[in-house]
This record gives sequence, C-alpha cells and structure tokens, in this order.
Amino acid sequence: MSPRCTLFQLLLLAACGGPQLPSPAAVAGAAEAPPPRCVLPGAPTVVHREGNAVLQVWEVPAAPVLFEEVLPSAPGYLAYREAIAAAGGDLERPVADSPQPRDDAERELWRREDENAALMYGDAGRVRPIRCLEAALFAAQDARYSELTQPTEFIASILRREVGGRPQLKIYFGASDSMFPPKAFYGFDEVRRDVAAGWEYWVVLHNHTVRTLNGKPALGVPAPSTSDVPLFRGLVKESGLRAVWVTNGFYTGEATAQDLARYRTRD
Repeated sequence: MSPRCTLFQLLLLAACGGPQLPSPAAVAGAAEAPPPRCVLPGAPTVVHREGNAVLQVWEVPAAPVLFEEVLPSAPGYLAYREAIAAAGGDLERPVADSPQPRDDAERELWRREDENAALMYGDAGRVRPIRCLEAALFAAQDARYSELTQPTEFIASILRREVGGRPQLKIYFGASDSMFPPKAFYGFDEVRRDVAAGWEYWVVLHNHTVRTLNGKPALGVPAPSTSDVPLFRGLVKESGLRAVWVTNGFYTGEATAQDLARYRTRD
C-alpha cells in the first residue's frame, strides 16, 4: 500500500466517524481538572431546634472525597488552622499548659486522661490527619461559633448502608452555643430508630476544643475523655456502634468498639 493510499484511507476513516485523537484543547482541559471539593452536598434537615441548640441530619452518598485529606474552603475553619499553626501548636501529639489539680481526686482524674491519650497514640487506637468528612463537620460548627474565640463541642453520629447498590451515609449532628450541647440534641434516639430500620452505626464523631500553651492556642487531645468513654460504651451496647473518632480540627484519633474496653472512665 502506498503512503498516498494510506493517508487517503485515514482521512476517509476520520470523515466516517472513526476513532480520532483528542484535540489539544481537550487534553489541556483534562490536565487542568479541578481538585475534588470537600463539601457536604445539600443543606441539612433540622430535626430539632431550641434556642441555639440544634440537631441536624444529612443523608449523602459516601463519596470518596469524604475520606480523603481534603479540607473545606470555609474561611473560619482555615483561619482556625492558620492561627494554630502560627502559634506552633499544630502538633500531632498536642502539648498544652499542665492542669493544676486542687486535690488528689483531680490529680487521679488527670492521670486517667493522660492514660487515655497514651492508649490512643499506642496500641488501642491511631491518630491520623483530619479528612474531609470530619473537617466539613468541624467547619460547620465553627461557622456558627468560632472554635478560636467561643470553642464548643459537637457530637455527630455517622450511619451507613447500601442504597441501590451504593454506600450512603446518614449524619446526625448535634451542637449549641455552649461548650457541650444538651443531651436532648445528641440524636441517639434517632440513631436507635435508624439502626432498627437497617442502618449500621458506623462512627460517633466528637471534637475536643483548643487549649493554651504559654498564652497561645494549642490543640485539644484527639482521644476520648474519661467522660466520653462510658457514653460511647453505652452506644456500643445499645446500638452496635463500630468506632469512635475524636478530632481537634487537625488530627483525628480513631478507636474501635473493642478498643474502648481499655480506656479509663472517671470511676
């Protein structure tokens, strides 16, 4: 076959809709595809509200980006991270001013808190960089009340199941303007009903707020406190909770339901 004939056949193939090379513009567009965005799709449904206390729920696809180290572009949350980093407080194992116990009972309590932190950083948990899912929830509460100037704790229950062959998440999120949300806004009654309807209680997520080190902001400990442990154990027993996550906005500590048996309580 002559080169002229080959060229003619190629032109004819292209004219008839045969396979073609992508255009330079298409190649450039693919190379410049934007990175995945960290955002919880859609607005949450308000389950219950009283004053500044609110229980909300999202039901969203378990998109891969939710489990990647991608941060939301929330201005307040990014400012929080910048302030902590500028103070030198963005440590995987946070350091803060030592508590000043008033008596032996408080001294014992803080010893147990230290033991829980050691377990999380040891063989009863793991600490990793924050991922999109918990960062988006942290940012949602920070948008209501700054975690730098008015720190508050939230509690989120993350359920999952297959819907149409695809993983789906249901996220209950309770918070208020005070340090701890009222128990009526934890969402555990709703979780029990959903578990009875076939959802799996995958994770309970909780945040620990900023502390100080020499007058500068420092991260909270990403491990369950002595007060958290009995609450979470109850969820394991009542609703089949699988895992606990505790985040400080930079790092998240993970412990399984089995790990919880080793953590200390106040008693």
